[in-house]
Amino acid sequence: MSDQPPILNEVDTYGPVYMRVANQLGRYEGNEEEAPLAMDLLGVKAGDRVIDAGCGLGRFVAALADNGVDAVGVDISEIAIAAAKREYPGPAYYVADLMQPLPPELKGFDGLVSLSSSFGFGETVAEDEAMMRAYHGMLRPGGKMAMELSDLERSRYRLKTDEGVVERETNGVKETLDVDFTTGMLHVHYVFGDDVVDSRIRMYEAEDLERMAVEAGFRAGRAEAAASGLIDEYRAIVLPVLVGGGIPFFPRAERRVDLELVESRTFNSKIVYLHHRVVR
Repeated sequence: MSDQPPILNEVDTYGPVYMRVANQLGRYEGNEEEAPLAMDLLGVKAGDRVIDAGCGLGRFVAALADNGVDAVGVDISEIAIAAAKREYPGPAYYVADLMQPLPPELKGFDGLVSLSSSFGFGETVAEDEAMMRAYHGMLRPGGKMAMELSDLERSRYRLKTDEGVVERETNGVKETLDVDFTTGMLHVHYVFGDDVVDSRIRMYEAEDLERMAVEAGFRAGRAEAAASGLIDEYRAIVLPVLVGGGIPFFPRAERRVDLELVESRTFNSKIVYLHHRVVR
């Protein structure tokens, strides 16, 4: 008999207790800097509608609102949304299960963000695929999505192992990470003082996430679009980490593409933002 719970996480797993732990780990540092980057990646401007799917306590969606975006946060947890309204007023907040039919107020967005690994919580792969379709259904035709989450290769690099349990401590937070790279399941047990949180998530290979997005209705992947000459501008975020492998961001092809630098920015977190235009 499997000891896997019938659902990966309880509805309020990522409420205030988790947020205290995550904040201690520095997970939300730089949200104010990253909001304009997200707007650039989505191609949105002040006044456009953007939804944060799985907004938690609302810190990032509030940063979007501070930049003039018509920002909306949605989360399945009533506790998290109540805290978001209290701590980060300004955006519109909704409690909703995105696996259910979407109300009109959660449709027609210019952009969608899914941050802090807010994807992969379905009981099955089919439920995660349904969530990706829900993301697509929240956008207007031509709307864009930006996701921030760990794929399996990144996790192998960060955990320095392909199996077993990893224990570590950061800023007083004790983490026990149990990952199964065959199934993609990750269970993290957090302890910070009297706060204890168990988080379970399903991770994917990067190519599986891209396939899932395309099947949900999003445009073809970046490599195909680049190879077809459909990309006019490249906006890249460079992280100060050498992974030593992975899926090429650019297609392997003989065709040379000349670029001109439009803008570059370096942030306190050492992240570098590069904006290039294709020379035609």
